[in-house]
Amino acid sequence: MPTCGLHNRVGAVRAQIEESSYDFCLVVNERKILLGRLRRESLHADPTVSIEEVMEADPSTIRPNRPLDALLSSGRAPMFVITTPHGRLLGVLRRGDAERAHGSAASAAEKHCSARMGGPHTLQTHANHTYSMFT
Repeated sequence: MPTCGLHNRVGAVRAQIEESSYDFCLVVNERKILLGRLRRESLHADPTVSIEEVMEADPSTIRPNRPLDALLSSGRAPMFVITTPHGRLLGVLRRGDAERAHGSAASAAEKHCSARMGGPHTLQTHANHTYSMFT
């Protein structure tokens, strides 16, 4: 996932975003505290402009302990930015990865329950706190 600093220039970050599988760059300080997000649309700005001038400040984030059930039922965001309570960037979770992890956990729990109880049963599962995080 691309990251950049407040004082980087749009021109310097443009290639980084275009070469990645992301359509944004997360703006962090030297301690990896999330400050903002630079969307692909902002890459059309003057290449000498600082990221600080064109970034979206304070993007929405989630905490790493948020259950997948709650996360997946909270809208249709294609991607979730994960930070600590103090704002330190931990990673990004793509919705598709969350849906696959959630489905795999539910399927595995259902199979385990069926095997132990001798057949299919209604199973209420609590989502694992499994996030595909990477920095």
